[in-house]
Amino acid sequence: MPTQRSQPPARPFPRSGAVLIPLLLLLLAADGCGGAKPVETRVDPATVDPAHWRVFGRSIKAVTESGQSFVRLGEGKDAGMVWNPALQFSNGDIDVDLRGRDVAQKSFLGIAFHLVSEREFEVVWLRPFNFVGADSAHHVHAIQYASYPDYSWATLRDRHPGDFEAAVPPGILAEDWVHLRLSVRGQLVRIYLDHSLTPSLALQRPGGPATGAIGFWVGDQSPGDFANLVVRPTSEHAQ
Repeated sequence: MPTQRSQPPARPFPRSGAVLIPLLLLLLAADGCGGAKPVETRVDPATVDPAHWRVFGRSIKAVTESGQSFVRLGEGKDAGMVWNPALQFSNGDIDVDLRGRDVAQKSFLGIAFHLVSEREFEVVWLRPFNFVGADSAHHVHAIQYASYPDYSWATLRDRHPGDFEAAVPPGILAEDWVHLRLSVRGQLVRIYLDHSLTPSLALQRPGGPATGAIGFWVGDQSPGDFANLVVRPTSEHAQ
């Protein structure tokens, strides 16, 4: 039985060239505009001020457990998110640590990107209650991609069964902190979990805006914990 990971993994102070950004004073790291070299952006959840973020359908607060800080989105009806229009993203990598709960149909959490509004965005999320279980049909629904409003999870599952969702690697429990890396290169999206070099899910984007903001996203009746957000923009064809 694997040991439950009750804390987000600590991250060292950013190496030279990185930018450490508190949620209270979020600054924009340019996505390669003007020919400048893209800057790695780190969001520190030590402080939260909803006045500097757009909070949609949720409460939000900063939490510290055993010396580690993270952002907690509260439980609520329908989907909710918190995002900042200044944090723009087109292509590159997004890293985040997140934690849900083992409650069936009440734990959906992930990262929204190419976010134009609360109704138009792409999102990759986890269903922790499907991480482990004897029911293989539910197990392969643990990771999910969708692009709203035109390509909901239900639409994609109906038209392309198995192409936009997958299982998680063995050994990850529902209440673990999970490291998620989202790689976007043009139409290609790859999703890596727990620092694996092999993607758990790779897909072609079906549509939606090619650029937009990044946000923390939770589904219906779902809370969620988020830590260590890192954004590394790059060109469309960089590997």
